[in-house]
Amino acid sequence: MSTVSKLRSIMATDPNPKIRAKARRMYAHLALPMSKILERVPGVSITEKSKLLGVNRATWYVWQSGATRPNIEKAKQLARITGYSVAEIRGVESELCD
Repeated sequence: MSTVSKLRSIMATDPNPKIRAKARRMYAHLALPMSKILERVPGVSITEKSKLLGVNRATWYVWQSGATRPNIEKAKQLARITGYSVAEIRGVESELCD
């Protein structure tokens, strides 16, 4: 069974709501990695792309690696630029980003 399949099973059947929530977050991160989102930011270099977002290159690389995701303000900016939703960028359920 793949990791995604295991997460789907946990989300559907685990009796512990904290575990189901953690599985949803993990699933969202696997479903749409930040590297895919950041590919849509216009610019030739990482320097140009990070300047467009108002972050330094170190932040860009941390996002790209998937270690963290942007805060809500940067997620909204990324959503305008890339066409992804804030929820997709944040890796959470949509009602948490409204």
